[in-house]
Amino acid sequence: MKKIILLLLFTVSLFGEYIELYNTKVVINSNSKVSIKEDILYNFDGAIRHGIYRDIPKNDTLLKNLKVLQNGRKIDFKLIDNQKYWRIRIGNPNYTVTGKVKYTLSYNLEGMIVRANKSKNFIAYDLVGAAWKKPIKKAIGIVYLPKKLQNKVNIQAFKGKFGSTTLAHFENHGSYIKVEANNLAPHEALTIYLSFDKNIMPVSQKPNFKYYEKPIYYLFLAPIFALFYFVAKRFNIFHNIGSIAPKYRPPKDLTIMEAGLLKDNFVDFDEIKPAILELANLGYIKIEEEDGKLFLVKVKDNDENLNEQQNILLDEIFLYHNRVANSSLKLHNTIFDKLKGIVHNSLVNKGYYSASLKSSRESFIFGAFALGALTIGAFSYYIFKDTGFDILVPIAISLIFIAIGIVNFISAIKRRDFSGIIFFLVWSIFSSIFLFNILGSNDIAISLILMLVIIAIGSFLIYKRMNTLTFKGELAKRHILGLKEFIKRADRDKIKFFLQEDKKYLDKMLPYALLFGLNKHWLKLYHELDAPMPDWYSGGFDSFDTIDFSPTVWNENSGLGSTSISSGDFSDFGSFSGGGFGGGGGDSW
Repeated sequence: MKKIILLLLFTVSLFGEYIELYNTKVVINSNSKVSIKEDILYNFDGAIRHGIYRDIPKNDTLLKNLKVLQNGRKIDFKLIDNQKYWRIRIGNPNYTVTGKVKYTLSYNLEGMIVRANKSKNFIAYDLVGAAWKKPIKKAIGIVYLPKKLQNKVNIQAFKGKFGSTTLAHFENHGSYIKVEANNLAPHEALTIYLSFDKNIMPVSQKPNFKYYEKPIYYLFLAPIFALFYFVAKRFNIFHNIGSIAPKYRPPKDLTIMEAGLLKDNFVDFDEIKPAILELANLGYIKIEEEDGKLFLVKVKDNDENLNEQQNILLDEIFLYHNRVANSSLKLHNTIFDKLKGIVHNSLVNKGYYSASLKSSRESFIFGAFALGALTIGAFSYYIFKDTGFDILVPIAISLIFIAIGIVNFISAIKRRDFSGIIFFLVWSIFSSIFLFNILGSNDIAISLILMLVIIAIGSFLIYKRMNTLTFKGELAKRHILGLKEFIKRADRDKIKFFLQEDKKYLDKMLPYALLFGLNKHWLKLYHELDAPMPDWYSGGFDSFDTIDFSPTVWNENSGLGSTSISSGDFSDFGSFSGGGFGGGGGDSW
């Protein structure tokens, strides 16, 4: 009865597409590698198509060294990496084919070739997969055995739909086995099953996608590590400044913002606050307290006694009014960027830095970004060179989103912005989940994310610790850190002695206490030592005891900043038709 059905099927196929001959040759190279050549004589029978596609299940194997021919000549093809199978789309969307066309595919499969049951090891291979959507008139499969398996294997061959135990004809020629089947219907497979003693050929290992465990992974990272090392040596990152002795007075020729840059090699927005107190000490600002609120009052116009950065800050604070509420303090982001550049250049001109740290950092970030992108690109090429590059675009998008999340997460930690920390942590997690779903391999995703994290964190640490300090600059930094040590200790006896020499000693040191985040600690000394409040302050002592400022950075697009700155299916294996690796299927398109 089945023969009659198949005969009718192929009578119908005379008026439709079918495969005249499906010839598969398999060479078993080892327990982890086979080489395959497929000759598919496809009859389009008058239908006009672009070509065919071929699906190959992954089943814990890797596809490598793929080559495709059409009628003996190279032909365009596209390899699409899906989660469970590779799709080889053969043909060009701008051209069509019809009639009989011979397609030749050659490739290697590496990975889980040899598997095990209770008593034997075995190799099960689908010479024709059960996912072909067109009938096959004749199928021939030849499997070439390595010497260790020749005449030492039990052979079975099956044909039919998935799970069928219908035996297929085979011939054992010692060094190779030939399997044949005629008139396979759509979704019918041809499978060879070879079993042998466990000591003849061991079970295969699954492909290892844990690239971070392999030396080649770090070979890809070598250029970025070399950049980190070069920059670290060039910009004194490994230099130990040594022990710090307390200093009792501010450095003479430095503004508070310049001292802040020398302190940690950054001009932070926090340093606007002590710069306001510095202007107050210089007699240009008064601070008034009304009903628990602070107001800044301009009492003197800028002049030649102030340097460029102080003049710019004074103008910006009182841009519209000569009396400004602390809660309304704002600084345009372009002005702040300008101030940073002026401060950097000032320290270069004064001989504290050998070159602008700001421009050096910008050059480093550009180089690290470019080299990091090349490193991840080269690594991605290495991973996906055999399985197609279509997946690289969504991978690149995912990695960009992850990088944005990591950079802003680190920045939020530095700012102590709790909402930012949570937001960008969740951002990074969801971006990573998206990458995991795209790849379908946790190990590959981890390898890519780990590489990105190494580059991002390494760049951040180098960026943060870069400096171009001269010997003069290093002495000044030691002085500033020594001043911090003294303010932290707040030796009452020494402070009383200095107050006898200079009644405004506490006032002059207050901007530096604010710079170091020790202002509340220092302000208490006014009460403890019964010292008068500064001339530039008008208000209650209780309010003065907690004096602080909360300026925000803004731009035309976003208005005021949002936060104020404070200091603080192919998977089953068995001895039946369609139960092996390889195989798969295809159709025309």
